[in-house]
Amino acid sequence: MVKIAKEYHKILILLIITISSSFIFPQIVKSQQQPVLERISVTERSDWLGFVVRLHLTAPIDSFNVAQTESHLLQVILYSKSLNMGEFLEPDKSLVTDISQVELQDGIGFELKINDEHSFEVDSYFDMNLRDLLISLTYTNEFHAQDPPIFTSVTDDLNEKEEVKLSGQSDEVIESIVEDIYSDSAMRSSFQRITDLDRLLPDDPFEIYTRSMTSAGSRGSYLLRPSTANANLSHDFHPWMNHSFFGDQQSENIDAAVVLYSPKVFRSHNTELPMGNNDGALWQGRGLNYQFSAGFGAIYGPLTIVFRPSLVMSENREFELSPRPQLRGLSIYAMPLTNSDIPQRFGEDSINRFDLGDSFVELEYKGFAAGFSNQRIWTGPAVYNPLIFSYNAPGFLHTYLGTQSPFEFRYGQLETKWFWGGLRESDYFDEDPTNDLRFVTGLIFAYSPSVIPGLHIGFNRTAFAYYPEGGPGLSNILMALRMSQPDSIDNTEEAFHSMMSFFGRWVFPDIGFEFYAEWGRNDNRRRVRDFIAEPELNRGYVLGFIKNFDLTTSRKLQLLTEITNVENSSVTSQQRKFNTWYEHNVIRQGFTNRGQVLGANIGPGSSTQIMRLSYYEKRGMLGVSAQRVAMQNDRFHRFRETYRNLDPWPQYWFMIDRHMIQMNYGFHALAFLPYGFELQLDYHIAKFDNIDNFWQRDLINNHFMLTMRYNLRSYFSIPN
Repeated sequence: MVKIAKEYHKILILLIITISSSFIFPQIVKSQQQPVLERISVTERSDWLGFVVRLHLTAPIDSFNVAQTESHLLQVILYSKSLNMGEFLEPDKSLVTDISQVELQDGIGFELKINDEHSFEVDSYFDMNLRDLLISLTYTNEFHAQDPPIFTSVTDDLNEKEEVKLSGQSDEVIESIVEDIYSDSAMRSSFQRITDLDRLLPDDPFEIYTRSMTSAGSRGSYLLRPSTANANLSHDFHPWMNHSFFGDQQSENIDAAVVLYSPKVFRSHNTELPMGNNDGALWQGRGLNYQFSAGFGAIYGPLTIVFRPSLVMSENREFELSPRPQLRGLSIYAMPLTNSDIPQRFGEDSINRFDLGDSFVELEYKGFAAGFSNQRIWTGPAVYNPLIFSYNAPGFLHTYLGTQSPFEFRYGQLETKWFWGGLRESDYFDEDPTNDLRFVTGLIFAYSPSVIPGLHIGFNRTAFAYYPEGGPGLSNILMALRMSQPDSIDNTEEAFHSMMSFFGRWVFPDIGFEFYAEWGRNDNRRRVRDFIAEPELNRGYVLGFIKNFDLTTSRKLQLLTEITNVENSSVTSQQRKFNTWYEHNVIRQGFTNRGQVLGANIGPGSSTQIMRLSYYEKRGMLGVSAQRVAMQNDRFHRFRETYRNLDPWPQYWFMIDRHMIQMNYGFHALAFLPYGFELQLDYHIAKFDNIDNFWQRDLINNHFMLTMRYNLRSYFSIPN
């Protein structure tokens, strides 16, 4: 096994070197090429005082000249005898409404028409790479200066042609021409409701991709997900820009529309142990596992109906269960020494189950919504392991109130959701049918202040209890607003447990960087004095960042790092009673649904560190990742004496090097195939040390995953 692991390490190093060389050497060669204008882009400034127009060049030019000949007209000359006129990618028409180019004796001239809604002062300079030209546009109340033209203007001839084109035409024809000119903005407005059907799920590769493409002022915070696709598409030029996901739709106003969701087939195989995360209704046991999903969404006036079910199957092959004892009254399949419904194995038979998936019915009114849903909820900015809600467990039936999309007002954007639902026990936890259902409620807020572009902050408070016999009362409905209970309550009819977290993300699009964090508490009621003295008790946190490196228009490198900690490993927790995330001594199923944790997929009392490097280009993505997980450390510390009594003396008495650790090395690929097919491959080599806290009881599990999608982006609309 050790020899195999060493070989895997060599493969990982070789793959990283191969990927690195694929973009390093082309850059060296490219620097010796002739300058070519690849594209012109527009980005909102980080100080919110204007915009930056960037002319993306492949190599340095000799010099440049920029003149503001009119308040909304710029002339630019790029001086280089080797620079030729040609096609380049243009920005959308929201700021730069038209671009014309003229071939000159010593270079190329450009005229840029600027939207006349605002007046700007202009400054220009080379970027730090001494290659790209930056034109800074700063808001101003009045425009006084006017530079002389630096080449003969082409706008006069265009205006004359436009006058001839419009002369003698009816008002209807003129309005049609104007609508064609501003078709982009018309499309965004009229298809606001249709793109609300495109709710990107965090397990979709386009979710993290579009998140990294957002600008500081874009709609959507990524703190309350799933989010709608129209809130994310803010960049025009990127490696996947030609994918049909970013394709234009019709610009007609609609009364009703139907969308078909891309059918997806997922297949995985675990060689030794169950392993999988953020896969919803699917429990990936040992052996083969399958998930089939598809569906449709429909809008009719204020009503939205989405039906996205899934069918899951698991071979559930036999493996050696832990010899550690279960707590009193629990099944032999229950996780040892754990008050949480996360079975080691889902029985002895294969699993076949139909699930409603991410289906919901919703009524919308002026940006607010109410509905009935089975859709999974993801809270906070984490990419892999949020503290409270993730996509790890199946969705649960719930009703909700909140914003239908980010609510914009003078001081920023607001997103909120208040929900009430039911959590179900798995069939492999205990034999008591009276405690199979729990009530859960949560209140989530996310706020994006307009005065600090790129900053998004939020709050989540969630509570759960056993489902009351007579149905939820007012105290249950308001449970997320009630004070936490002291840990002395042990009555199952009275007990409830609450968790809370604060979270945020700060995006710096000019440098392609995002930092995010979440800090939460899984606590009973404590005195303020106690909390101030020992704030580390029962806390959890997430820290992460995403850094993008734009290599060219069609190539990008992304580095993602995330740390999640929900374990009580501090000295404080070893000297006093502590809580374990996702467990509860009275509500014994804990914070789970149908046998899987609703929060971080690493499970109760664990911690993880993960790093992933992804290379994007127009044909897909390649990536490598490495992850360390300290599994159920809270259990290890809480039952230290139990372990000592169960294991032989003296070699296990000192409990040294007994932590259960998982080292996970991943290889990832996504390919866009002809005819709308997408193939995704993921391979993980997971090395488990000290399984069930038995010293040197190690094992290697190979986890293969294959996903095939057929990209259906079809809208059927009924014009009004």
